[in-house]
Amino acid sequence: MALLLSRDDLEVLLPVPEVIGAMAEAFTLLARGESAVPLRTVLEVPGHGTVLIMPARLGQAGGVGTKVVGVFPGNRDSGLPVVPALYLLIDPETGLPQALLDGTTLTRLRTAATSALAARHLARPESRTLGVFGAGAQAAAHVEAFQTLFPLERVILRGRDPGRAAACTEALARTAGVPVSIAIDPAEVVREADLVVTATTAGMPLFDGHDLKPGAHVTAVGAYTRQTRELDTTTVRRAKVVVDTYQGALAEAGDLLIPMAEGSIGRAHVLAELAELVTGARSIRTSPEDITVFKSVGFALEDLAAARLAYQKARAAGRGTPLALH
Repeated sequence: MALLLSRDDLEVLLPVPEVIGAMAEAFTLLARGESAVPLRTVLEVPGHGTVLIMPARLGQAGGVGTKVVGVFPGNRDSGLPVVPALYLLIDPETGLPQALLDGTTLTRLRTAATSALAARHLARPESRTLGVFGAGAQAAAHVEAFQTLFPLERVILRGRDPGRAAACTEALARTAGVPVSIAIDPAEVVREADLVVTATTAGMPLFDGHDLKPGAHVTAVGAYTRQTRELDTTTVRRAKVVVDTYQGALAEAGDLLIPMAEGSIGRAHVLAELAELVTGARSIRTSPEDITVFKSVGFALEDLAAARLAYQKARAAGRGTPLALH
């Protein structure tokens, strides 16, 4: 009997600190060669969006699963999720379904947790001001995740749509427990923020890299194709760059591939992938003045690690809706 785990289930089963821990464990296993993650399959739906299929295996017997996720920007106008998704967790011994999970919530939680894990290794521990580009679900998720690791005193938000930005700011003001303001100018965000998150569907750079303050850490999670980027070449050139995985970033991260095609940076500018930071194989920040960038295009192992954690906790707590699928 498989379990159906809804958004409400996942929000109870996956508190941020535990998801960050699950991400650290998953990237440690990746570094040991105890996982298998092929490049995702990308299917374009002309005029509407993109569908991605993301399978993974974690550990020798740690789980198997796949996510089917869409990126449909037009959904925003209808009040629907821009990134709808479903996750299928599979029994590694029998191949039978163990659980169906709300992949939209899973994506939101694991993305922010992975960003926080990277920031723990790259950002200054005393970082107090968080600047966020984007006013969707990832904005709130990143504020919550970064609050677990940093003594945040202020959040500055910059959204493309004034109404959505105002609504996001009001919601964050209630939940974050710190002052939240809306930036009129992109430069206002990056000149003041110790931590910058870009979580948008934009295809062009969001700010001028010259405006980044010394010591800032930038987390870029929105763009995921070779042709799109949220960071300009100046930002990338100024920064020490780390990626979620070399394989994914060098195949899909326009934030890096566009500057490479320009001849502005070379492959050596990408200093590490996250697994190397987690295991201590690489240490990147050597000065309080260093600017660092974590570029993520999304990695299927993160989804599997979070789904496995949710399933284990659901079984222990008797939570979820049984499904007779076979």
